[in-house]
Amino acid sequence: MVGKADANAADEDGDTPLHVAIMLGHVESARVLFAAPAGIDGYASNNDGDTACDIAMREDLWEIVEWFVW
Repeated sequence: MVGKADANAADEDGDTPLHVAIMLGHVESARVLFAAPAGIDGYASNNDGDTACDIAMREDLWEIVEWFVW
């Protein structure tokens, strides 16, 4: 993260940068966001009620799902 960007800022669909990275299959970007000291909220829900973990499960990104359970 550069500067004081809000890693939890949501777009008009309620998607945070973590939601978007996972939807696009960008595992390394999601890893950086998930590990950011800025206090990313990995359990934030978008307007559809989906958390980042829900999206990772739907996209079969099980490596990311493991971050939520470990």
